[in-house]
Amino acid sequence: MRLYFLIMAPLLVEASSECIPIAGERIHAADLAQKLEIFARMSPDVEIGFAPLPGARRLLSAAELQRAAARNGLSEGTFTDVCVQMSTQLLRADDLANALQQELRNQGFQDANLEILDFSKYPVPEGKLEFLKSGLPPQKSSVLQPVLWRGRIVYGGSRSVPIWARVRVFIEADVVLAAKDIASASTIAEGDLVIEKRRLYPAVEPRIASTAEAIGKRAKRSFKKGDMLAAALLECPKEIERGDKVDVLVSSGLAQLRLDAIAETSGQIGERIMIRNPSSGKRFQATVESKGHVRVETSTEEKQ
Repeated sequence: MRLYFLIMAPLLVEASSECIPIAGERIHAADLAQKLEIFARMSPDVEIGFAPLPGARRLLSAAELQRAAARNGLSEGTFTDVCVQMSTQLLRADDLANALQQELRNQGFQDANLEILDFSKYPVPEGKLEFLKSGLPPQKSSVLQPVLWRGRIVYGGSRSVPIWARVRVFIEADVVLAAKDIASASTIAEGDLVIEKRRLYPAVEPRIASTAEAIGKRAKRSFKKGDMLAAALLECPKEIERGDKVDVLVSSGLAQLRLDAIAETSGQIGERIMIRNPSSGKRFQATVESKGHVRVETSTEEKQ
């Protein structure tokens, strides 16, 4: 995987020297012991309260701290107002690159080309960087156009802060192209296709990489010569199409009856379709068994 940096990794941003830096969501006795000796006499993991959100400060009054100490069996001591602030830092380019590359690998793009052009410059709490494929916007123009990949920092177990990175990302892969114009609803033949290596955007719809995945399938829309075929734009031909004349096997216990009917919906083997008895005009459901053949069980269907 190639990676390019066009910016330098910034330095950490330190919390204000006036405030005690808090690493998590909650303020513990060990944090306050940095300023007030009485809290050093408590168990370090005793919870005193909630830490402020990233970028904000919280002022704990002397009276508030005295009550917290009293709840834990300590009352004698000196209490003053104390400021606390969640520890924050600026994103590091290396950490960002690792998170982006990991998600590309998770999606199967081990050889993706990634170029980081810019990213969030505001302070964020320490936590896990998450950039999911769902954070990539659809690519509507050239594959080399930069895109904004949205992610988040997960911290404190349940909280998160949004972050972003402007990137240029692509993969090189074999794709199946239309060798000539292909009409909608036509069945794909081997001569209709050609394989070519192209640069692709990772968030593109699932592609097909071999002609075997397309031959014999039906085009859901028309393709111009050079268009890339995608799995979502092809469908397996159905054994029965709407308007087909079908052979109907009607079973009722050991008795069986055959009749001709007209398919009013299309279906593949095992699917239920609607058919019509041309003699009576009555419509009923049947299960597709093979091309041109359906079955009706009168134990569950209305007898004709």
